[in-house]
Amino acid sequence: MQHAVITELETSLAFDAEIDNPPSVKENFTTVFIDGNEVKRPDAAQHNGLINIVPQNPSSKIKSFIQNWASSRKKIRIMLDNGSTMYLLEGCYIRKMATENFSITIYYNSFKEA
Repeated sequence: MQHAVITELETSLAFDAEIDNPPSVKENFTTVFIDGNEVKRPDAAQHNGLINIVPQNPSSKIKSFIQNWASSRKKIRIMLDNGSTMYLLEGCYIRKMATENFSITIYYNSFKEA
């Protein structure tokens, strides 16, 4: 788990959290045969994925935000800063939420490094 600062861009609500992994591009490969040899060629890259987020000491405002976001299923934009790189995550929604510690698994549709 890595430390990160999560900022919701519409309201500028920010909180500290632990994340399992930063966003990354997942390459798909296609296998082709050239002159009898098997060769892997890069195919379309995926810019979407899942991130597990565990808020650190969430305030009542953060808890309320997470509950409202989970119930609305609204897609939002998030800025994620893990200390070395900032990422803009677009099309984020909560896929799974644990009510005891407000840990969430979010799905992001695309990301950009800032």
